[in-house]
Amino acid sequence: MNATIKSLVERRSIRAYEPEQIKEEELQAMLETGYYAPSSMGKQARHVVVIQKPEVMEKITELVKAALIEIHFEKYFKHAHNEKYAVNWDAPTFIIVSGDPEASSLAAGDCGLFLGNFFAAGESLGIGTCWINQLNPVCDVPEVRAYLTELGVPTNHQVYGCASVGYPRGIKPQPVPR
Repeated sequence: MNATIKSLVERRSIRAYEPEQIKEEELQAMLETGYYAPSSMGKQARHVVVIQKPEVMEKITELVKAALIEIHFEKYFKHAHNEKYAVNWDAPTFIIVSGDPEASSLAAGDCGLFLGNFFAAGESLGIGTCWINQLNPVCDVPEVRAYLTELGVPTNHQVYGCASVGYPRGIKPQPVPR
């Protein structure tokens, strides 16, 4: 099995991370790999915000939990009511990937392809990742949107995916049978 296929097959969602921040060159390599993902009509209409400050993640977690309760999003109620839950699974790096649905009807797919490449690059570097969905359904709740704008997410963008990123702690989960 070649290295590319091995990275794709062996990647797992990681939900426990070492507190050590990933190296800047590793993050840049992962981001660059994501930017080379295909996009609809080559528009590259996605935007990425990288967060590495714990106080910012605490604020995002607080806002997301309140918004999930406010909009009665039952799928994530267990997280919204769990005082230990953190949107980023306590990873030292968190990325938000957004796109302009007006610029491309396929913005969600473009963001997903970015994250797929980003995750594969992370696996090849020994960095754990996990796709995070909780921000997606609440990104237009006014308090959440205001903070996202403050963080640099364009106001006309929809959040299509996020990722927790860091060095894995513990044993990698086993694959689910396909």
